[in-house]
Amino acid sequence: MRHLLGYLLVSAFIALCGCSSSDNNNTPDIGVTVDSAVTDLAAVDTLSPDITPDLPPANTDWISMSNPAGGQLLSIHGTSATNIYAVGAQGTVIHFDGSVWRTVSFNVPTKTQLHGVFALDEKAVYAVGDGLILKYDGTNWTEDHKSSYSSAFRAAWGHPQGSMYTVGEQGTIKSRSSSSSYWSTHYISSSTNLHAVWGSAPDDVYAVGDGGKLLHNTGGTSWSEIDLGVETHLRAIWGRAKDDIYIAGYDGLVIHFDGTNWTKIATPTSSYFYGLWGDAKNIYVVGHALFAAGESVFRYDGSGWTKMTAPTTAPLNAIWGTDEKEIFIVGNVDILRRKK
Repeated sequence: MRHLLGYLLVSAFIALCGCSSSDNNNTPDIGVTVDSAVTDLAAVDTLSPDITPDLPPANTDWISMSNPAGGQLLSIHGTSATNIYAVGAQGTVIHFDGSVWRTVSFNVPTKTQLHGVFALDEKAVYAVGDGLILKYDGTNWTEDHKSSYSSAFRAAWGHPQGSMYTVGEQGTIKSRSSSSSYWSTHYISSSTNLHAVWGSAPDDVYAVGDGGKLLHNTGGTSWSEIDLGVETHLRAIWGRAKDDIYIAGYDGLVIHFDGTNWTKIATPTSSYFYGLWGDAKNIYVVGHALFAAGESVFRYDGSGWTKMTAPTTAPLNAIWGTDEKEIFIVGNVDILRRKK
């Protein structure tokens, strides 16, 4: 009898729970919604790991983007907001089509470090690295030049109506005219490591490097040295015109050329600047905040500097954009995009 009574009580309780869940459910189904969302996102990541939504801004001037390479990126350049390349460690090459970054390294014939990239157009993209120059013709990456020595090429720049240039360790400078497939060697009286190259025209090209080194080329293979009066390592150069050029380097150094004089611009930081780029109104510098947290990105509007907040503490190596609305930064870990 006692067992029968217990059985009846359990049956009644089960029946009551069943009725409550079907006829009187006042509890929101929040758990079901969250579980479904998590499942859907996991499925997207599993099917296509390169397609990951941008992370939320979280009180920053920049938005973190998914880095499909998962490692160090050293240089970035493109032809438009829908055709951008970034390169880095172990032959890494990634491409941005305006929506997502995707890895294209499987088509790159090297696993060596790539330090620089420059896109002349959609069918002429150059990547330079440890003794190697690669070219992308719109379909394939091929080896365009390989040095007989191991010195690394650090950067590349070119002009549509002129030559491609690459600079690197031990004063290495090479150029390739648009009508030739041969890379000419430029001999300079210095073994200084060169880190960046830029020009306003085919006959107005500059290279910068360690110890305050600034070289100028006005055509041919000869380079003249310009004394800036500094010994700080210079890592980046960019300009709007031949009379509006900027250089950035270690210890918060920024120098401007107005067509006549090279002048230091005081900055509010001692960070090591690795990258430099500008739009019609502003100059941006990026680097490594060695001495004060949060001092890796700065903007200069011609009269003063603004420290920009970035969602990372890792070093930032390069910056490039199409205009003030589309700007990208790459670093040891991150890809950042200017928040609109």
